[in-house]
Formats: sequence, C-alpha cells, structure tokens
Amino acid sequence: MPQITILITTREQFSHIRKNLESIYAHTPQRFDLIYVNSGAPPSVSTYLKQQAREKGFQLIEFSHQIHQNYARNVGLKYVKTPFVMFLDNDVEVTPGWLEPLLTCAEETGAWIVGPMVLLGPPEDQIIHFAGGEAGIKEVGGQRIYHAHMQYCTWPISAVPVPLRRQETINVEFHGMLVRKSALDQIGGLDEKIYSTSDHFDIGLEVSQRGGKVIFEPASVIAYHPPLNMDNDDRQVFRTRWSEAWNQATLDHFYSKWGLTPNLKKQEWIRKHRRKWLYPVFNRVERMAGKRGRDLAEKLISPLEIIHNRLFYHLPQISHSFVTGVHLGEIDHSNPTVL
Repeated sequence: MPQITILITTREQFSHIRKNLESIYAHTPQRFDLIYVNSGAPPSVSTYLKQQAREKGFQLIEFSHQIHQNYARNVGLKYVKTPFVMFLDNDVEVTPGWLEPLLTCAEETGAWIVGPMVLLGPPEDQIIHFAGGEAGIKEVGGQRIYHAHMQYCTWPISAVPVPLRRQETINVEFHGMLVRKSALDQIGGLDEKIYSTSDHFDIGLEVSQRGGKVIFEPASVIAYHPPLNMDNDDRQVFRTRWSEAWNQATLDHFYSKWGLTPNLKKQEWIRKHRRKWLYPVFNRVERMAGKRGRDLAEKLISPLEIIHNRLFYHLPQISHSFVTGVHLGEIDHSNPTVL
C-alpha cells in the first residue's frame, strides 16, 4: 500500500497545472495516491484535469467556485488513507528524487512536518526561494510579534557559502509540505479561518505548541513558479486569493488567535504582491517613461487598486455571476463533484 498521498490545491493561478502534474508522474517512482482539489477553474482546466484523472487514476474533487486553500486541503484530507500527506500547490514543479528524502527525514527524525528546498522559477535557474531559516513569536518593544527569516532567499545556489543541511525550524512553506496524518488528526485539521496568508505560519505554531518537530530537508528540491504572465483566468483567481477581504479576515484571526500585535508591513507586502496583476501596465509605462515614470504610475495607481479590490471582491451586493465565490460568509462549500 502507498505510504503517502499527494494532495494538490489551487494557490493563485492555473498556468502551471500541466507542468505540475507531468513533473510529479515523471519524477516520483514511489507508489503514491493523488488527490486534486480544483476550484474556480475555467472549463479548459477542468476538462484537462478530468482527462488526467481518468488516465492516471487519481481522485479529482471539483468546486465550481473558488475556495480558499485551507478549506480545500481539509476537504481533500477526508479522502486520505495513508500515514503521510504531501501538500503541493498547483504551480509547483518537482525535481527527480524529490519525495524520498522527505519520507526518510520524517522516519529518521520523527518530525511531524518536513519541508523541501523551494526554488524560485524554473529549476534550471537554481535560484533559492526557501531554504530554511528562523521563525517564531518574540517580544519586541513590548509587542508580541511573529517573525520569520528565510535564509538565502533569492540567492543562486552556487553563492551559498556552506552546504545546506537538515535543520529544525517552525516554518516550512505550503508550496510543498509533508505532514503526518496523525498530526493533522491531533490538531483537528487546518484552520479554515485562515483564508489567504500565514497558513504555513499557523500550522507550524500548532505543531510547535504540541511538541512536534518541523524539519527543513534540503535533499528534496521543488520549484515554485511565481505569477508573471497572467491570463484573465489567472488574474481572477489571483485577485481573489489576495483580496482585501480575505487578507484582512485572515490577519485579524491570526493575530487574535496567537495574541500578536498587528503588523502593518504584512498587509503592505500582500498588497504589493497582489499588484503583480498590474505589472504589464507598469512595464509598459517604464518602457515609455523610464523608471521614474513607473514609480509614479505605481504610486498613483496603487491606492485605486485597493479601492477596486474592496469594491469588487468584498461588497455583498456584487453578484456572484460577476465575481464568483469571493464574498466571505456567502460561499456554499457543499456538494463538490468527486471523480
């Protein structure tokens, strides 16, 4: 019987789903179950996934509207029958030999969570996105804050001065995260009030609070493809995932749950990330007016983008036919299609 189930959910785009699935089946010699929770996808993506589910024999769970990842993961977990579950985002590409080191690390260390090294962009570029680091809650100036430092982030692997080794941490990312099913059962599943950001911080704290280990294992390598050339479908899911409504609800809950002082810089980072859907506009301005022109355009457009997002991705009077499934408290998560 397989020891592991790979559980894939939609992160912030659909453009890399083919590369995602193809790399998994090309580079995973071990037996595994696979569950794919697809939500809010355009017809072309849904058709492709149904075809792949029939050909490769994995379980496909589909929602017609967009749902947030922790809910999607919990839905998928109901069908997991193996001791381990490997959470993967749908915009991740795995590399040869990626899975075995994670399972070996979990068995040798007893870790509840094991995370791989995550590259940024195509694997051949060898640029680090996540390679371990420090994380946790600390007191600073009378304030209780969550801090996280990702070592060697954006460094070429060739520039890292020392060999990367296993290390214990609190935080590994949901781009790829191996978790013991028994740990998730003990925690009670993932927190469904975490809609967008800080989902990996939250589960790391849950595990740490219960005395479980979280380990970074650099012998396993996957690659996260950031959203660059988004089409209309990508922009839709992207703006929902990082919407003002989902972000604010998430941060309010996360800070309250762990007794933290709100971090305004976190909200600003998320807004900056969300503005990636406007990069084609900013790049065009830069070609026409130079770097100063781009900076001015960003300064002028950014406040308008926040207003736009609040209007079209939050107000209950906006119909679901215009923006499907983004209004908090109004989403019907029942009756997915299970293949």
